[in-house]
Amino acid sequence: MKRLLCIGVLALGLLLVATACSATDPEPDLDASGVVQGGDDGAGQDLVSGVGPGISVTEALHSTLAGPLLVNGFIVTTPDGVVYLAETLAESFPPQPGGDRLIVEGLDLDVFAGLTSAQGITWSEQHMQVLGTVADGVLTVSATASG
Repeated sequence: MKRLLCIGVLALGLLLVATACSATDPEPDLDASGVVQGGDDGAGQDLVSGVGPGISVTEALHSTLAGPLLVNGFIVTTPDGVVYLAETLAESFPPQPGGDRLIVEGLDLDVFAGLTSAQGITWSEQHMQVLGTVADGVLTVSATASG
């Protein structure tokens, strides 16, 4: 009986260790642009462009926090190459940045999957997350912003 109890405790211990190890999320791989490379957070959240809840463009514009911020918004470029992170997309074709917006500097668009382009404009059809510092309406993405 004592031997059976020891085996049961040992099996339970191994099960707990295995469960704890499988529940640990791996550290996401940030590239030099401050964007998380593809993956899944274990809860089904797509990590193509960011990790965590982040803040809105409006919140980023009004933030007094120092350091990098993870900002949610629609990516929209203009034909002349300006990149915006916008609160909304204007209902036009191709879409234009709508609502509050940040100019984004230093962003490599090639790291984002699922961008659409037409008539010289590129945009995301869903919110993306970008990590960078915000000052004077500009979100600057850099290797130091990724942490």
